[in-house]
Amino acid sequence: MSHSTEGNATSTSGETKLTESTAAQTTDAPFPFNNPHADVILQSSDGVNFRVRTAILSEASPVFESMFSLPAQQSAKADHDSASGLAVVPVSEDSTTLKALLRLCYPVNARSSRNLAINEAAALLEAARKYDMEGIEEHIVQALRGYMETSPLRVYCLAIRYNLDKDLIRAAARACLDEPAGTPYGRGEVPELDDISASTYIRLLDYHRACSDAAVGIVNRYPLVDVIFDQRCWVTCVPITASGETTCSTIRTLSRLPGCTHKHRVVTWFARFMDHCETVVKKKPSGKDITSNTTVAAALADA
Repeated sequence: MSHSTEGNATSTSGETKLTESTAAQTTDAPFPFNNPHADVILQSSDGVNFRVRTAILSEASPVFESMFSLPAQQSAKADHDSASGLAVVPVSEDSTTLKALLRLCYPVNARSSRNLAINEAAALLEAARKYDMEGIEEHIVQALRGYMETSPLRVYCLAIRYNLDKDLIRAAARACLDEPAGTPYGRGEVPELDDISASTYIRLLDYHRACSDAAVGIVNRYPLVDVIFDQRCWVTCVPITASGETTCSTIRTLSRLPGCTHKHRVVTWFARFMDHCETVVKKKPSGKDITSNTTVAAALADA
């Protein structure tokens, strides 16, 4: 039994077809996808027609190449645009995703791939995998590297979900060391977290904690690696029984060698600086904050 309502889809024998009223709601994509010399139309899921050249898409995608090389009798069964007579190929991607994907295929606006928004990455990766576009996937991966500093966790989640290059996964995990572990994110701030398992995220947190412990150890071992530590202007060696803190110096357990019977009297500003370094690397074990101009300037001002 069939039922028809103007402006809606008509269903017959389990097949859904657009009525003339719905078909009239389609729109044309902007330049360069409105070229009258195109030879096929890709229609997005939200009804936008992209006029494209089969030769360009066939070079970018083996899937499109196979689609466009179908026998003539099968092509004749496809829907055709009433004005141009071009075959209309419906795709499941919406117009935003399809436009971004096609711009990576077309030689127009060559810098468009560098301006790829991270919010587009997931949809584009899905489409690139669907149409077997290895070159486009490489473009997307390269673009994701540009977000390593500002959105490392989002890049990490995308790299894990789509099993991208191992170097990208490692680089994203290292970039996460620039943020405190378990940073609270606002609702929707890192939507890609929904696409990885809890165990995967826990492993990232474990990695962060291990790096924090290692970084704190490095800070505490500083006297061991500084071969002229005892000669520095901020330290003097005193017996372990020396009495406590003065206004300008304090006793610190900075042993030069294991089993050393001496502690060190260091000037107070340097002791505070060491404490600050330990706090910093415990939260952000990348170490960038220690060498930042802000940290160094504060230590010098204190000195």
